[in-house]
Amino acid sequence: MLLIIAISTFVCITLGMLGVYWLFMRPQSASTERLKRLANTSGGSATVSVSLDEEHAGERFADRIATPLNRLVPASAAEVQKLQKKLMQAGFRSNHAPIIYRTIQLLTMATLPAMIALNMRDSGAALE
Repeated sequence: MLLIIAISTFVCITLGMLGVYWLFMRPQSASTERLKRLANTSGGSATVSVSLDEEHAGERFADRIATPLNRLVPASAAEVQKLQKKLMQAGFRSNHAPIIYRTIQLLTMATLPAMIALNMRDSGAALE
């Protein structure tokens, strides 16, 4: 039973972190980019006004979190290259995708055991 709880906790946390990552870093589709360029060149009344600050706010937030963690546990250049290729094939085309992925990985490695230990402590107290 404890194994099922641990696995469920891991899956929930992982999916939550991936959801947050997707929310901040999802790439825009190619058709959206073409429509923006068309709107800017046509000069018509239907213009798209998206500032660069709004588009890259998620990247700046992720960089602020990821940079200190990657200084603690740096990845080799070969690992980053392979990871970036895999993430690009999965649809994450940002230059910061490997850094953010490693940050999520390191945070999960740190928080999951702590959460399980707290759960074990609480369940042990309930049994007494």
